[in-house]
Amino acid sequence: MPFRAYANRWTGWRRWVVILGWTGVTLAVADVLFRFLPFETTCTYLVRGFDLVRNILFGVVGPFAVWLHVALREENKHESPARGILLLLTLAWLLVLLIVLPLSFFFEDAVPWQTKRVLYRSEENPSIRITEQTYNLFVTTSTTYRVVKLTPVLGLWQLVQPVDTARFNPNGWQRVSP
Repeated sequence: MPFRAYANRWTGWRRWVVILGWTGVTLAVADVLFRFLPFETTCTYLVRGFDLVRNILFGVVGPFAVWLHVALREENKHESPARGILLLLTLAWLLVLLIVLPLSFFFEDAVPWQTKRVLYRSEENPSIRITEQTYNLFVTTSTTYRVVKLTPVLGLWQLVQPVDTARFNPNGWQRVSP
């Protein structure tokens, strides 16, 4: 059977693998870019679900998508040295990510910031609050503290702004805990 007839049989399947692979790359890039925005989710399951979908699409489907997108488009398979280099890079990517992916379920976004206590609530909008939060990934690591102003946005998201307690003006705020 000629290669073209064989390739045409898998065109729909190949297209979906390529689309899902590039979706994984897009999610990975978006994850890196959104880490610099001052928004956090209030739902840890949303973060875990996003991480799971991103890791599967980027880590498992991604290498095959790159391979299908580039390597199978070449007409003359045996004469191109780029095909061999691409095969080695794709296999290395897959090997590294298959080692890293199981570890990412334990280390990435495993424990979100926990509100230790609410210090102030806004008198105008009680859902806006200033809290002291802690972050502790492992028992053996030291706990990280922060004081932030949390403003709810669209239910599942909140705007997080750091607060300098030395320069904080309590006018318009109701003290909640000492």
